[in-house]
Amino acid sequence: MITAPVDAAAATEPPLAVNRVYLWALSLVAALGGLLFGYDWVVIGGAAMSFAVGFLWIACFLLTYTFPIFNALLGSHVTFWIYAGICAAGFLFVLRRLPETKGRTLEEIEADLAS
Repeated sequence: MITAPVDAAAATEPPLAVNRVYLWALSLVAALGGLLFGYDWVVIGGAAMSFAVGFLWIACFLLTYTFPIFNALLGSHVTFWIYAGICAAGFLFVLRRLPETKGRTLEEIEADLAS
């Protein structure tokens, strides 16, 4: 059987259609992100945003670091139940401790949080 030589670099690159789908998805996120979520992050300020992003990176590190350890020691079922419990605890915290902000101005929210 005669086969054509395979270019190693071409074999590892995704097809052009896949690249177009990635580009489309990124443009959709950029275009609709502001419409769906608004531009309130500008009002929040740099300090609050940097705190939130820093906390997110710490949480991602802890998840990535502990998952292989828990998975090896406890198995995948118990590991996922532990993370499900953490998610449930976070949901209950948000439900009970954070105020509803729908239909309220930023000044009203700040007044409630300050008191």
